[in-house]
Amino acid sequence: MKQLKLNLFLLCVALLIVNSCSMIGTKKAESIVGTWNGKSPQEQDIVAMVISINGILEFRRTSSDDWTSAKVKDNLSNGYQLRTQTGDKAMIAYTSGTRVLINENTNIEIQADIASPGEKPSVERTRIMIGEIYNQVKGNYEVETPSSVASVRGTEFNVSSTLDEDTYIGVEGIIEIMNEFGSVILSQLQTTTVARDQAPEDPTDISQDEVDDATAWTEGVEPTWKLNLIPEHGTEHPINEAFGLSIWALKEGSIDQDATFALTAFGADAEGIEYSTDSGGTWNTSPPQITLISGQAIITCRLTEETTLNITAEADDSQTATLAVTAKEPKETKTIEMRFTNPDGEDEKTLIWELEEK
Repeated sequence: MKQLKLNLFLLCVALLIVNSCSMIGTKKAESIVGTWNGKSPQEQDIVAMVISINGILEFRRTSSDDWTSAKVKDNLSNGYQLRTQTGDKAMIAYTSGTRVLINENTNIEIQADIASPGEKPSVERTRIMIGEIYNQVKGNYEVETPSSVASVRGTEFNVSSTLDEDTYIGVEGIIEIMNEFGSVILSQLQTTTVARDQAPEDPTDISQDEVDDATAWTEGVEPTWKLNLIPEHGTEHPINEAFGLSIWALKEGSIDQDATFALTAFGADAEGIEYSTDSGGTWNTSPPQITLISGQAIITCRLTEETTLNITAEADDSQTATLAVTAKEPKETKTIEMRFTNPDGEDEKTLIWELEEK
């Protein structure tokens, strides 16, 4: 009986120790607010995002604002105006998944009909002031020009708008084109024009080769490579612990063994990180120049303070890669060792607990 009481007593002591240690370092959970699906109240009018830029893409919030250079992954709010100049192309995506490829010398405005904050748009719309766009439609979508409106759902088509007329080319599906003077239905492998202050012309058939020639400009919109950042041991690291960071150039989902080029930009958006090009022999706070050989490169990094920061890699003709990494203080650990014997002091047994701060 004495042995049973002793064991029960020791078990209770151990449980109290475990419970008290589990309370060390606990924190109230912090909420994370996203900028795409989980919008903050200030971001409820975000309707699109920049997917790729070949050259320069500029935006402004209103006609009275100055033009500002956009970056890949920039959020675009309802009513933003975008423009490209000679040699520049870009692609944006609406929240529905509809993608719009923007040719050079194009000026557009992005719009969406939203009944109330937080709701999905009933219609997404690209308004062309001048220029050319290629539309890959996923939801209810319209293109508006000074001369006409095209209404579609789930299709692909090209629109070119000049000061005098609009030209539509049906690539897939059916498009209804209308203005105050009339309307037509445009099908796959058909084209029509709409002159200013006139009804749309009857569609005419065209060949696949003619469609390919007219839309060949889209081949220069999407970048050749997609950069990818792969951290060794995941995205959370103890402070001052070195980890490898691989940089890949992906083409069609695989590392492009033929890709050899230098990054045009590499680094973090905050202090608290050091870089090494000799596997941790020497460290620098300034990011190094990095060249990908056969589609890949690797650099050693370490985080020097408790922080979360974003590492970004950019290169010409490549989709930018961004990676969030976090450093935390090592968790405190305690070792508890308990020894048990029978009442006469014989048959000793040892029990060891390794307790880690929560």
